[in-house]
Parts: sequence; structure tokens; C-alpha cells
Amino acid sequence: MRFTTAILALAATTSATLQAVQNQCHESVWLTFANTTNTTAPEELPSGEAYVTNLNGTGNSLGVTKNKGDYQSTDGYKLILGSSLADALLYWTINSVNGDPFAEESFNCNVTGADPATLGQNATTYEPGVVKVAQDPQDNLTLTLWLCP
Repeated sequence: MRFTTAILALAATTSATLQAVQNQCHESVWLTFANTTNTTAPEELPSGEAYVTNLNGTGNSLGVTKNKGDYQSTDGYKLILGSSLADALLYWTINSVNGDPFAEESFNCNVTGADPATLGQNATTYEPGVVKVAQDPQDNLTLTLWLCP
């Protein structure tokens, strides 16, 4: 399901924890979602578009690649955004596999709608082994990955 930036802002006002990807790169990227029960086929996210989905449960993984087949490839460069919801907390981490698909560009990942004590947590580089935590007592956070901001 693709949305424009205006709808992205509107979706953030509903009562659900959301995951969003905003593609500001000059080319399309490919998104693959995986969790403990399912892995989706790669979905194209064109330049200038956003993707928003509800975030549920534990063990969620969003793979972002520059090429359609890179997520399943043993040597494809992947950005991986992992997330879990448990006990009114959002846990998230960002890593790369096999190399950085955004080495010549940049990314930013942040949480909005969080308790003020946990706002300001963001990532602009890969942080292997670092898990960030945001309080989500009202189920209204948005975890957003900005590509090429």
C-alpha cells in the first residue's frame, strides 16, 4: 500500500504503531518484509513515494535493497530495519548485510509520537548490536526510515 507524504502524516494520527519508509532517492528501492511466519516478495517503492504499514508483534524485519533480487541473494547489499513491539515498548535496530546499499547516499531512521523521554532517538549509520527502545503506551508511534534525506 503506497501513500503520499500527506497521507503519511494523516496515518500517523491514527491509533496504531506504524512503520513507514519515505523514498527520497532518485531511483526506486525494493522493500521485503519478513517476520516469524511470512516473507513477502520484494515490492518496488518508486522515488518520491512512501510506504506505510501497521507494525505488530515481535521479530519484524524490513529489508531495503537497490535491486529487486538482492534480498534473497547471498551477496546482495541489504539495509535491515528490525523491530518488535512488546509490553508497550517498541524495540528497533538498523544493520546492513553484505554491504551498504546506501554507501553513496544516506538514510535516517527515527520514531515519532513517543514519550518525550525517548524522543530524539534516531539512527543515521548502521549500529550492529545496538537496540533502541521507545515507550509506546498508547500504541501511536511511527517508526520511519527516510532514504536519501
